[in-house]
Amino acid sequence: MFAAFKLWRPTMSLRNRQRSLVVIAVSSVVAFAPSLVVGWVDQTGTQLPMKGPGPTEWIEDLTPISPEEWSYDRAAHLLERAGFGGTPQEIQRLASMKPADAVDSLIDYDQIENTHLPPFDESGIYGIYDSLPVEAAMPSRSSGTTTLAGRIEVADGGVGGVPLRGHTIYLDVSGLGQLTTISDHFGRFRFNSVPLGSVAVHARGRHPGKTQNTSSIQKIRLTKPNGFVYLPLLLFPTPSNDDGSKHPNVYGVVNELRARHAAQSIKSGRDDLLETYRLEQWWAERMLKTSRPLEEKLLLFWHGHFATSNDKVADYRLMLQQLETIRRHAAGNFGDLLTAVSKNPAMLIYLDGNQNVKGQFNENFAREIMELFALGLDQYTEKDIKEAARAFSGWTNAGPTFLFSRDSHDPSEKRFIGRTGNYDGDDIIAIILEQPSCARFIARKLHKFFVRGEITPAHEERLAKLLRDNNYQLKPLLRTLFLSKDFYSSASMGEIIKSPVHFVVSTCRKLELEKLPTIPDFRVSTVALGQELLFPPNVSGWNGDKDGGAAWINPGMFLNRANYAHAVLFPDPVESFWPPDRTMPNIYVGGSEYTSVRAEYDYAFTRVKRIIRVPANVNLARMLTEADVKTADAAVDYFVQRFLPSVGLDASDRQRLVKFLVSEIGRGEIDFGSGEGIEQTLRQLVHLIMSMPEYSVG
Repeated sequence: MFAAFKLWRPTMSLRNRQRSLVVIAVSSVVAFAPSLVVGWVDQTGTQLPMKGPGPTEWIEDLTPISPEEWSYDRAAHLLERAGFGGTPQEIQRLASMKPADAVDSLIDYDQIENTHLPPFDESGIYGIYDSLPVEAAMPSRSSGTTTLAGRIEVADGGVGGVPLRGHTIYLDVSGLGQLTTISDHFGRFRFNSVPLGSVAVHARGRHPGKTQNTSSIQKIRLTKPNGFVYLPLLLFPTPSNDDGSKHPNVYGVVNELRARHAAQSIKSGRDDLLETYRLEQWWAERMLKTSRPLEEKLLLFWHGHFATSNDKVADYRLMLQQLETIRRHAAGNFGDLLTAVSKNPAMLIYLDGNQNVKGQFNENFAREIMELFALGLDQYTEKDIKEAARAFSGWTNAGPTFLFSRDSHDPSEKRFIGRTGNYDGDDIIAIILEQPSCARFIARKLHKFFVRGEITPAHEERLAKLLRDNNYQLKPLLRTLFLSKDFYSSASMGEIIKSPVHFVVSTCRKLELEKLPTIPDFRVSTVALGQELLFPPNVSGWNGDKDGGAAWINPGMFLNRANYAHAVLFPDPVESFWPPDRTMPNIYVGGSEYTSVRAEYDYAFTRVKRIIRVPANVNLARMLTEADVKTADAAVDYFVQRFLPSVGLDASDRQRLVKFLVSEIGRGEIDFGSGEGIEQTLRQLVHLIMSMPEYSVG
């Protein structure tokens, strides 16, 4: 049984500010009064301790919370912020620990087994082997006949990144009448016009110790001037030397040939885009099923911090590689993380770092590293940007491999933030990390994401000192934040609005779903709420990550959240659901152009694996019977505990929910033998709870 009682009366300024936004949508249950926490007893009759937010004296107090100050609702608050919330059982497990042990169980996640999560199941749209991307090329027109223009690249790398140094690769594209020789590092074969139709690409490799060439030939058909044309890998087998011995490491990779129509506004690379949608679904599934919630929450934070969009990268493999790079360093050393992400191919492409060469410097990469990733505004000069760009010159990539090109690097002396030397990119990052503003910047962003949207300069400096004193190791700072009285103060508890991704994943976790429902579609749902994984709006990320979540909310977005909850609880039938990954979007083209685009989508649909469509497997009646809940009062208390464990509910709102349930079932006792009707009624009740402003904060 579950019993409710009044414990505390917080100010709840954030929730009271937002209540008026959703009064039309949920007027039957929303009241304009301070909220109350609900206290609980478990199935054994033991009362779970509920203490609510700490007093105002706790604000900015980094003293660890004591075991005597620990409680069920504070454990729920920790799990919501350091993860995506959880079930009553998961919260009770943390509440039964000492607070330091509870925090450590989340932070030291590398010790937790997580092998039940499968790797991303790729569709294989680039062939058996991972191929490498090149810059998009522009088509040209010749004598009224559509042609393609661009380049083919032979990259310094093959299977496993085996280098080509010491070997010579010949590349011959039939119909061009040209042959190019590529030696030592890597090379590019440029062309101005290739007629559409069948084109054979020949690649021949000569290696030391063998007199004959090793060849590989691949025929492709160039048919899509407004999309990407992918050239499969040409793989040279390991040949034998003249003496019969095997000669190792002779691999050649002919890179992708991409052609893009200059005026084409419709997104190209349909198959890569569809595969990216599957990647979003896979990541969200990890958030739901992980045994390491803080790992995925940190990955989401750093994804917004090091914002990179596949709109420009246009290669899901590089986005997946970036996610795994961030995952390895998410709770480690910030300096290592900054260096690894700065050398990540997706980031180099997104910020034009791979176009920064001696004599033609591109300052975008250098500027954003300082402004958005490490220092913040007004901590450097325009001269510093120019000098840093010179130092970063030569940083490039061959597909998924970072390369440093000495020929493209400016080795001359630079003066950067008061220091002088023959710096390269690694030197610039080291100098950035030495700046006091770097630790302040990172501490401030972590605080705003995990604690609350406001921070004073004095408190910011205390956190920055902690980061500097630990040589930018992130765990000591995270441990201090999650254990501090400040984290559980009235200024912090219930004062951050969940991001759309958090809202969706948290809903599924609280419903104890074994799989992320695909009806409704995850991506379409989060886009409607204002966020899409792998497609941040710009390089500065999502504003909601930096202001306590205020940017996530307006009247329309609150209504969309209620609509998402309804779509999960009352899903469309599978047979009538139109899957977005198999539906051509609304586009404004006609005639032959529509036919061409339609054909591209149909082709992409055959190459990309389907997202299997299943609704949420929700059984609220079973939850109540397993908890031995038999009355309307107890049912409301049970669901408030499950869905609002750290925020609580106003007494008048609770009474309205009880009144609604009693009116629907006709009495105070619940008849679980009444069939499907009781399940539908309970879903209506839970939908009302999920439509409340309290449900959007955590």
